[in-house]
Amino acid sequence: SLQPARATASPLGAAASLPTELDWRTGVRLSLLSTNWQALYLVGDQPVLAQRRWGAGELCMTTDAYPFSNEGMVKDRHPGLLAWFLGERRIVAFEETHLGTERSGGVAVLARHYRLHGFLVGALLVLGLAVLRAQWPLVPRTRTGNTEDEVAGLASDAGLASLVQRAIPSEELPRLALEEWTRSVGNHHPGWTPLLGQLAQQVQQDAARGSHHRDAVGTLVAMTELVRSSRATRQATAASPLDLPRP
Repeated sequence: SLQPARATASPLGAAASLPTELDWRTGVRLSLLSTNWQALYLVGDQPVLAQRRWGAGELCMTTDAYPFSNEGMVKDRHPGLLAWFLGERRIVAFEETHLGTERSGGVAVLARHYRLHGFLVGALLVLGLAVLRAQWPLVPRTRTGNTEDEVAGLASDAGLASLVQRAIPSEELPRLALEEWTRSVGNHHPGWTPLLGQLAQQVQQDAARGSHHRDAVGTLVAMTELVRSSRATRQATAASPLDLPRP
């Protein structure tokens, strides 16, 4: 590695009460192309720190920032040099963007400056509660429309027909209908006995055809028509005030 050189103060630097010598850790030297620049420190005969007048102030240029670094402040501190640089100025600006140190003016900086930490925490809490309320509301949601898990309802007669279709084999319909009619009117109204006999005869005829030739639905329709015609005849002749239940 490059060994530190010794920078000595020029006559102008000595007149400004600057330190006589400084450790200089770079090999960069200045080429003063204008007589406006005045050398303050030299390494050999080459300037490494110079100044000039610039408007209402002064401009200084140095080839080594070690005297102003944290390490230099600890190991080789020169308060006289720092005091000369600052002079009587009360405000000092340090430009260190070339070192990757930069202060941005974003929202986070403003929040820290105005101490909005509590406000941001509260806003995040409210946002979290809003998300929870949208996902899991306290009040159960009302279902609208039919879903795949819902079954549409049926009217009473349609529901009864659906129940009969699922619970009773079609070939048993004539026999079960005869039993129901017999239980409803046969034991209480002997006048219907002949009709019940005719219905029983149709049931027997259907059963006699065998399982491959039976027409249970046709037999049930014929039995229903027979009951309706008999009911209409009895109403027309007013033979009995009683009425057979509708099939």
